[in-house]
Amino acid sequence: MKPALLLVDLQNDYLCAERLEPAAGEIVARAAALLDLWRRAGAPVVHVWTTVSREADRRMPHWVRAERWICVEGTEGHATPLALRRHAAERVVHKTFFSGFGTGELERLLRTAGCDAVVIAGVHEHGCVRATALDAYQAGFAVWIAEDAIGSDDPLHAAVTRRYLGARAIRYAPVEAIARSLRPASTPSASRRIARLASWIGGREAPGDRDALLVHASPVSGEPVWEMSEAGPEEVARAARDAARAQASWESAPLATRVAVIERLAALLGEQGEGVAVQMASEIGKPIAQGRAELARTGALVRAALQRAADPLEIPCGKHSQARYRPLGTLA
Repeated sequence: MKPALLLVDLQNDYLCAERLEPAAGEIVARAAALLDLWRRAGAPVVHVWTTVSREADRRMPHWVRAERWICVEGTEGHATPLALRRHAAERVVHKTFFSGFGTGELERLLRTAGCDAVVIAGVHEHGCVRATALDAYQAGFAVWIAEDAIGSDDPLHAAVTRRYLGARAIRYAPVEAIARSLRPASTPSASRRIARLASWIGGREAPGDRDALLVHASPVSGEPVWEMSEAGPEEVARAARDAARAQASWESAPLATRVAVIERLAALLGEQGEGVAVQMASEIGKPIAQGRAELARTGALVRAALQRAADPLEIPCGKHSQARYRPLGTLA
């Protein structure tokens, strides 16, 4: 397989729309990370833009009725954010209706490039993304949608769309899952990257997947902020065994010892809370004020649990019966 990346309607007029979910900055950051992956893999990229001209008015009829003029050629609203500006070698397909395949140009480009699969990012999921995905599917392409690099101003309609498309062999995956198919522990050549990506898109295990890295990119900058090796079944089983042994040691420790450990955890949440809140803002885009509140709430819940540490475990359920809750134990 040879997959192409389609960036659909990632233009300022659409991204500045009210009620867009997730926020435009998050969509742009994830799409930019995806675009960077494609460029480094040497894979085809096509920018699909809505383009309206006042000289030759081919707007959709409902836009005409609403006197709606957006994505007008030559305006800032027609342009993309800086992080998504196209390179000279990347093609642009212009459209005035929903689907990027509407004029036939996109399919011709993909066929000429030898592509038989597409990964789609953009807006809106319930409109142009959906129409483009369905037309790609009808044309015989394998279709993936980068689920965290798409947005919609109608979340309910978007949720229905996801269910509808998923039932028709159009698959969703986060950008990080796509990144894992391109980032083995040893950096491959561009040709090997595209081979790995094609293998992943095709649903087959790519060579070296056991050595793949889990890469998390910042929603603020789009840059990777941490990476770790992906664990296989043996590593998971070993970790579960180690945790089970640790659990036995923990259960046998005196109550006062266990309370002291948890009290220290609660204290650390207070002492290091500001730094953790800043890190949350960087790594997942959470506003710092919300991070502080979350950490304060976590500390309060830990202390509330400590206050009940000595409570009896048995709960009377009747005159002659009691119930006792037992921890489920280690899960992996």
